[in-house]
Amino acid sequence: MGLKVYPFEIFDDIKADLKKINNLCLEAVENLVEMINLMETDFDTAYKKSFHIETLKRSARDAKFKVLGLVYQKPEEKSLRVYLTSKICIKMFDMIVRSEEISDFLRSLIVKYPSK
Repeated sequence: MGLKVYPFEIFDDIKADLKKINNLCLEAVENLVEMINLMETDFDTAYKKSFHIETLKRSARDAKFKVLGLVYQKPEEKSLRVYLTSKICIKMFDMIVRSEEISDFLRSLIVKYPSK
């Protein structure tokens, strides 16, 4: 039996958007890893990856606001369920934000040292 971190069922009306945030999180981290690897060989492609990660963050932000808007409008639910659901959503989005911040920093290095 595994560790049960979230002891509730996910609300049906947010499952698709939470899955979208999860997939965007995975894609952002994968793109960041690719960008880091490309910085050694191909600055142009690495530079473009940073903008793609930024686009992923924008998409995730829209999904996050949609999820939180639905979750916070459930006064009949247990406050713990609402709180934990919102924290899961926010923490996944935070990982995307961190990936985007790192990619921005790497992009600044590419701009500052284009031929190094």
